[in-house]
Amino acid sequence: MILFNAAKELLEKCERSELRDHAFGDSEVTWRLGDVIVADGGDGRDPYVCVTNDGHVEIVAEFNGDEARTLLRCGRVGRIERNDSTGPEDFVPGRCMEALSLRGVFRELTGAEYPGKLADE
Repeated sequence: MILFNAAKELLEKCERSELRDHAFGDSEVTWRLGDVIVADGGDGRDPYVCVTNDGHVEIVAEFNGDEARTLLRCGRVGRIERNDSTGPEDFVPGRCMEALSLRGVFRELTGAEYPGKLADE
């Protein structure tokens, strides 16, 4: 198991690539050192980073929450691609398209506004 500071030092040496979902406002992140994938992660509702053993499937460290949010910014920017076709043109981290929210789906199906508060309001 590697510690947070060691993981941060490793990821800072890597190229960070992102596969962004504009509709849901999240992305999948991969870190490469040369041709070897050394970690992957995601910045959705529950951010995570998994560091692997020299590109093998074995996970040697997993970080969540604030530690993951910090690690997700490490490394030099590599390829940034898009993995959706229906989201807005601009990528806004953490912002889900209104049409994909509970309130938006309710409006689409019924033509009416959602009648109450949502859990995150």
